[in-house]
Amino acid sequence: MDGEVTVADLLDGVTTAVSDPRFERGFDVFSDHTEIEKVISPAQVHSLVDHLQKASASLAGARWAIVTVKPASYGMMRMLAVYAERVPMEIRVFLSHDEAEQWLATPKRPTEVV
Repeated sequence: MDGEVTVADLLDGVTTAVSDPRFERGFDVFSDHTEIEKVISPAQVHSLVDHLQKASASLAGARWAIVTVKPASYGMMRMLAVYAERVPMEIRVFLSHDEAEQWLATPKRPTEVV
């Protein structure tokens, strides 16, 4: 992703993923936010978490790795990860692609298996 990404873009991404006929519960997501210019707001974080909660049956066991390098973006994505703890998916924020990819490459814990 680059430039300005809106919450609508993120919501559309979630909706598109879970409605795709190839979708499987427990999927993993890698999001590169290193080129995003405008940081998501707290209100937008809450809106995104609300949307994730509505799709929680489909998100069970999923992992979402977010890579960002801007301190403000890192903080907001961490806020997203904390608020989304009530959604049955795990969100982690990373400062490098390698760390995110390593995390996604590790086997899921038994509690994450769908």
